[in-house]
Amino acid sequence: MLLVALLGFGFAFVGSMPIAGPIAALVLSRGLQGRYAAASWIAVGCGLVEGLYAALAYWGFSTFLARYPILTPISRGVGAAVMVGLGITFLRMRMGEGSPDQPVRDTWWRSLLLGAWICAINPTLIISWSAVVTTIHGSELISLAPRHALPFAAGVGGGATSWFLVMVALLRRYRERFSTATLQRTIRGLGLLLLGLGIWFAIRFVGFFTA
Repeated sequence: MLLVALLGFGFAFVGSMPIAGPIAALVLSRGLQGRYAAASWIAVGCGLVEGLYAALAYWGFSTFLARYPILTPISRGVGAAVMVGLGITFLRMRMGEGSPDQPVRDTWWRSLLLGAWICAINPTLIISWSAVVTTIHGSELISLAPRHALPFAAGVGGGATSWFLVMVALLRRYRERFSTATLQRTIRGLGLLLLGLGIWFAIRFVGFFTA
């Protein structure tokens, strides 16, 4: 079971590194604003839900998707709306908002729920963890026994949360080296990235019904 948990931790830790996802963008934006506690709780919320997705994949969630293929385009449509909405929010954000001079009242449970909610409707997780489980099964490193689902989920949740907490720690240490203009450009860049991803998901969503 330890090997199962370690595999889940490793896949989640490395897989969370790209900043192309909405959770990474949220954690980065909160950190750049100095809202480190909010960023950390967003990471925890995401880790909990991502662990749940991993457990479902381990129990044969990929078979469930194969039985109901309409879920994939629906998840892309929801994901497109979320990413476009976040992208527009980031593009309109000003770095004066949430700075130490103008603190934002972040509560731990709101940040936790935000991370959990955004992660829950992220369509890439539905497909990616099914692919990861299939890859692990093909490697013959472990057997996909039902009793291993919980340690695998715990490893995944811990791995995803750990990477984002590392990101928060790095932002806490090096944030002051960036000027306000640089931080503003970074936030806008994240907004454009999420907007582009949202449009791409929307195109794939429409393409499924027009093909």
